[in-house]
Amino acid sequence: MSEPNGVMMQYFHWYIAPDGNLWNEFAKKVKDLAEIGITSVWLPPAYKGNAGGFDVGYSVYDLYDLGEFDQKGSVRTKYGTKEEYIRAIKAAKEAGIRIYADVVFNHMVGADATEAVEATPMNHDNRHEVIGEDRVIKAWTHFKFPGRQGKYSDMEWHWWHFDAVDYDANNEDYSAVYLFKGKTFDEHVDLEKGAFDYLMGCDLDMESEEVRDALKDWGTWYVNTTHVDGFRFDAVKHVRAGFSPSGLSIAVKNLGVDCLRWESIGLTKLRPFITLLMLPAVMFTCLTLPCTITLVKPVKAGLITTSPLFLITLLFNSSLHWQ
Repeated sequence: MSEPNGVMMQYFHWYIAPDGNLWNEFAKKVKDLAEIGITSVWLPPAYKGNAGGFDVGYSVYDLYDLGEFDQKGSVRTKYGTKEEYIRAIKAAKEAGIRIYADVVFNHMVGADATEAVEATPMNHDNRHEVIGEDRVIKAWTHFKFPGRQGKYSDMEWHWWHFDAVDYDANNEDYSAVYLFKGKTFDEHVDLEKGAFDYLMGCDLDMESEEVRDALKDWGTWYVNTTHVDGFRFDAVKHVRAGFSPSGLSIAVKNLGVDCLRWESIGLTKLRPFITLLMLPAVMFTCLTLPCTITLVKPVKAGLITTSPLFLITLLFNSSLHWQ
């Protein structure tokens, strides 16, 4: 298997054609990638997003639908089907390449039904500022997943699994972040906008034991199903840092997954997370290369991170030339 201090490639970008061919394309190229020195690959979110076959994957609808069920207008995701995804991962591992899955535990989008919930309107730009009276809003918060029909998990998500939304179907033109009654914005998040817990859609309530257990169960299922080597945790600055050790680390410790990677948010903002997490299997990278890179056999970069224990060279947002 690949050496720990290797080269990771981001094998996707936002504007990939929504033709469902990425998993098959990747499977065909894994041997070539291994030959030029790529030791790990970061793949895009594999589950069904709100836009179905057109969704990049960050507007999370159903974490359990990896391109298997007819939901949101398609069976496949933007990148292909569940079978193709698993086959591509197997091919990569056989070539000596480790696979890291992109996961979003911050929000869900595209609920199947509305629910009435009492909420307080808060300022989009200052989450500590109340801008109106408490009211009952009509929120899109009931996720039924009718296409999946309870397979893998029979849990339906309701308003009490979230702490805020930014849309009231009763008052579509009113701009606010609606904080649900009895809920608070999480601490240990980025301080932009006062407390940058809320980003979009239905914001998961990480204080809820039911939510935390649901995400742990999904992580176990996902690793057992796909056999990925680790995770890239999206939208980290919006999620309470303390959740992570009790969440995805379950997969790290119990299922042999060797690494979690957090998105680049800058060294100053990363340090509190490093302090809180204290997981030996966690690596952090915060490097963007806005340049042209020529890759030769083997790839050698020697790039610096904040700690040699977490060292990996990550190539992304770059123009790559193969040689």
